[in-house]
Amino acid sequence: MLHTIGKFTLHNDGWFVCKGRVAYEDDDGQTIVAEGATGNILINETGDVDPGALGVADGAKIWLWVDIVGGDHNQASQAFTYKTGSPKAANYNISGVTWSNRLGLLSIT
Repeated sequence: MLHTIGKFTLHNDGWFVCKGRVAYEDDDGQTIVAEGATGNILINETGDVDPGALGVADGAKIWLWVDIVGGDHNQASQAFTYKTGSPKAANYNISGVTWSNRLGLLSIT
C-alpha cells in the first residue's frame, strides 16, 4: 500500500537550478509527466511541489520528477497516492551537478 501525501518538498543541494514536476499514472496505466512545473528552485533553496496545482487528479499514483535546467531530469523511485488537502508531504533532496545528480527521499511528514 502506498503512502498518501498532499505535496512534495524538494531541497536543492546541487550545483544547478531545478524545477519540480510530477509524474502520474493515468487510467490506462501509462506514466505521464504533468505539463506544469514549479518556478526555479535555486541552489540551497527548498520548494513545494503541489500535484493538484500542476493538474494531477485526486487519487492518482504519483512520483516526484525534477527538471534540471540545462541538464537531465531525475524521477524518484518511490510512488505515492495523491490526496488533495492532505497535510502529509514527501520530502526530497537533490544534489550533485547538472549531468550527474542524485535524488533521495528524506522523510514523510
